[in-house]
Amino acid sequence: MTRWVSAGTAAPQELGAWLRINQESIYGTRAGVVLTPDGVSTRRDGVHYVHILNYNMDNVPIAEVPGEVLDVMVLNNGYKPGLMHSEGKLVVNIPAEQRDFLDTVVRIKVKI
Repeated sequence: MTRWVSAGTAAPQELGAWLRINQESIYGTRAGVVLTPDGVSTRRDGVHYVHILNYNMDNVPIAEVPGEVLDVMVLNNGYKPGLMHSEGKLVVNIPAEQRDFLDTVVRIKVKI
C-alpha cells in the first residue's frame, strides 16, 4: 500500500467515499497518543483511531494505548481483528482482504 496522502494517488471521489465512512476518525478529534510505525493516530474521549498507511505484514504493532481495551474494530467494514500482546504492545491482525486500500482506520475503545 502506498502513502496516498503524500503521494497524491487517490482521486477526489475515492477520498470523498473514504471520508464518508471514516469521518468519525477525523472530525472533532485531536492528535493521538497511540503509536504505530505503520501510520498515525487521532483521538476523542475514550476512543483512539489508528490510521494504518503502510503495511509490512498483517500484524500491526500499536503502542501507548492508554487504559483497558474494550473493543477494536476496522471502521470501513466492521471487521474485528485478532488481538495479541507482544513486548508491551497491542498487536492487531488485519489480513489484506480486510484493509482499506487508501487508509485502514482501526477504532480502539478504551475504558476511561
